Amino acid sequence: IKVFVCDTPVALFVLSKFKGGDNFRYSARPIYTSKVYSAVKKGNTILLKTISNGFSKITKKEIKGILHKWMGVSVHFLWIRYFVVIILLLIGITSIILVWTYSLRKMVKKRTLELKQRNKEINKIYNRLTTIIEATKMGYVEKDLQGNVINVNDQYLNMIGRSREEVIGKNISKWTHSHDLYLQKEARRIIKEKGWLMGFEIRYIRPDNSIVYVLLNSAKLKQEPDRIVFLCQDITDKKRQEEKIYEMANEWETTLASIGDGVISTDNNGKIKFFNPVAQEITGWMAKDALGKNLSDVFPVFSEKTGKRIDDPYQLVMKTGKTIGLGNHTILLRKNGEKIPILDSGAPIIGKDNEIKGVVIVFRDGREQRKREKELVELERLNTLSTISAGIAHDFNNLLAIIMANLEILKKYTPIDTPKNVSLENIEKAVLEARNLTNQLLLFGKTFTSDRTSIDYRKKLKDLTKLVLAGTNISTEFYIEDDLLNIRGDETQIDQVFQNLLLNAKQALPHGGKIIVSAKNLSITNHPKLVPGDYVVISIKDNGIGIDKQHVSNIFEPYFSTKKGGTGLGLYVVQNVVKNHGGHIELKTRKGLGTEFIVYLPGTRKKQDKPSNIREDIDLSGINILFMDDEKMFREIIEEILKQVGAGIITVKNGDEAIYKYKKAIQQGKKFDLVVLDMTIVGGDDGITVGKKILDID
Repeated sequence: IKVFVCDTPVALFVLSKFKGGDNFRYSARPIYTSKVYSAVKKGNTILLKTISNGFSKITKKEIKGILHKWMGVSVHFLWIRYFVVIILLLIGITSIILVWTYSLRKMVKKRTLELKQRNKEINKIYNRLTTIIEATKMGYVEKDLQGNVINVNDQYLNMIGRSREEVIGKNISKWTHSHDLYLQKEARRIIKEKGWLMGFEIRYIRPDNSIVYVLLNSAKLKQEPDRIVFLCQDITDKKRQEEKIYEMANEWETTLASIGDGVISTDNNGKIKFFNPVAQEITGWMAKDALGKNLSDVFPVFSEKTGKRIDDPYQLVMKTGKTIGLGNHTILLRKNGEKIPILDSGAPIIGKDNEIKGVVIVFRDGREQRKREKELVELERLNTLSTISAGIAHDFNNLLAIIMANLEILKKYTPIDTPKNVSLENIEKAVLEARNLTNQLLLFGKTFTSDRTSIDYRKKLKDLTKLVLAGTNISTEFYIEDDLLNIRGDETQIDQVFQNLLLNAKQALPHGGKIIVSAKNLSITNHPKLVPGDYVVISIKDNGIGIDKQHVSNIFEPYFSTKKGGTGLGLYVVQNVVKNHGGHIELKTRKGLGTEFIVYLPGTRKKQDKPSNIREDIDLSGINILFMDDEKMFREIIEEILKQVGAGIITVKNGDEAIYKYKKAIQQGKKFDLVVLDMTIVGGDDGITVGKKILDID
């Protein structure tokens, strides 16, 4: 095709499709241009108007742009554009190369100057580091990855006690402590992974077999990664001090852990750092749970009087800066919610700068002290009651003696088979019962004289049991050793002990049951309540109602009784008598299963003392008697009784009168054959004192 005519877009499309654009030329401008019209469906004037308005708003510049976009550029001008672009690019690249070359030369010159300056600075730094290393007495070592030494300084050589020839080219393991060789391997592994290692401790062996402790800081050389350098410092003295401090700390910690008081220490923020076993026991907190907690959380304290929370020792010490105590009315709330009294104190831990570094609290469970205080108050009360009881018993005994004496006189003149005699016997039984109560008061008041003898208790124990249980449906079993030792004691008091125990057992069996009585010998070498020796152990065991657990601790207290109408003196007297005899009493009981009292009394192989022969038909004719008692009625009745049996009697009310009458009788040649003295005289010397004075006279 030589020539063709068509619309410009079509022509460009054809030339492009057949790739013949380079072989054709076309007119510089179109031969003509057609106009564009718009048309709509006949009658739709609104749409026509809208379109016409739209086209009227298109500017010539916009139309030119549209034509350029859709008609394109003449092919004849494309290669010229490409050529111009290529020329401009070549010029630009050449300019850039020239500028870059110039800049590079300038930069090289500048960098060369900088490197020279940096080398000077590096040399200065190297010299400074060398000086610092020498001044700080630190050893310097350069080695390869296998641990072979390449270079060292003199300080390192002095540290390990070896010459340069002995070290250079040798492996560090040759003078490393055998127990630390694994550490050396571990250090190489860490350096290989991280490239550095800080604060690493290791031990070296000197030629004289002494040990040097060394602290290492090590790293790879960046320029030579197959080489490692490290700085080391001799910390032998420091380690020795640390070991001593550790030993002292361990010793103190062991001491604090073993003392009987609770010990807690805190830092200056009140966080717990130390918590000994006694502190665990008292507070109810385990050390592992308490450590790191605030003291106020683990050690909450309250006022016993107000019930309000108060400052703990840490808070008080930090406020005052002094050692403090919380007083005797501080309550600790244990972890389980239990409130207990405590006794404690807090003291500041002072640092070198005189600042408080923490607080140490020492405390103990106050329940035992409270118990002792209560016991002291109780003891004081009992001593007062004992004095009162002794006085009452003394006066009551005198009155009973008067009644008994008068009963004897009345019985003597009253026919045996008369109702009056029966009444007198009933009165006498009541008086004897009253005398038993008086004996208990005397024992309670500790004024009952004790005449220690050897007592064969084998038959006596059975007789007492049968006497107490007479008229009941309670069965008994006896297990008494045939070779039972005698008991060394006051027979009246010992009888009182077992009468009370048997009576208790009887009262525990209101509907009948069984009582087992056993007695055996026991040689004791180690007992918290008894001295070593031979003992008679007597057990009174019933299968009755038992004792409530809550009452067991009070069972031996005076005036404590679970029985209606009970005096509460029986078991207290029992315990006192047993203790006064050098013995001990134990209680075993279970509610609903019965009770057992076990009594330990000193035994003896000495035979029982034979009782003196007492004659019923006493004749005191011609016998002169001096009788002292501070109770007038008792003096009168005794005087009447003794005169009836032919005695000559003079009665006196106190020791002064007794000594006066005794001296006067000697002067008149009428010596007394018998002197009877009251053991207790109100407001005067007792019978023993008066008796000694009389014996000094004659």
